[in-house]
Amino acid sequence: MASSCSTGDRTNLTNFNTSLPNCTTDSDATFNSHRGTSTQIREDIAQLRANVLDSLHMGDAMFAKTGHLHIAEEVQHRNKESKEKKEKLTQEIKKGEAIIQKSNRDFSDVKNSLPETSPKKILHVLEDYTVAFLSITYLFMVCIGVYFYVISSSDYWNAFLRAMGVTAIITVIMGTLLFYIA
Repeated sequence: MASSCSTGDRTNLTNFNTSLPNCTTDSDATFNSHRGTSTQIREDIAQLRANVLDSLHMGDAMFAKTGHLHIAEEVQHRNKESKEKKEKLTQEIKKGEAIIQKSNRDFSDVKNSLPETSPKKILHVLEDYTVAFLSITYLFMVCIGVYFYVISSSDYWNAFLRAMGVTAIITVIMGTLLFYIA
């Protein structure tokens, strides 16, 4: 088709413009339909020019007579910031490791203080809270017992001293029993 178009008369511009659409292939027609107007092309050229000028300005800033000084200062500043961050992180890591080592020492002290196997006892029920509860209950019971014994007696001071002596003896016996049981 293109060969038949080239043999026509080109002297008359109007004939050439009217016969031009018949001479284009499908791919040329698609390209021509997607191609923008001349204002769009001018805008694209202006944008490309701006990009080129920006690149040239950046190149001048980097490679001009004084450009390398700014880059060197910037690199030194970044290097200084990186070293400071590294030092901070190193200090944080050392603090964390110190805490971990201290915790390990605490647990190793506890582990070393405990025997490998726990001794077998008769009762495993008594724990710290249970012992505290029993002690408070015992103290309350002793106070009530002493109070009623002193009130029922005619000689208050003599009854109070006798009740305290008996309470001390009972407390020693109960404490010894509790020590061997728990």
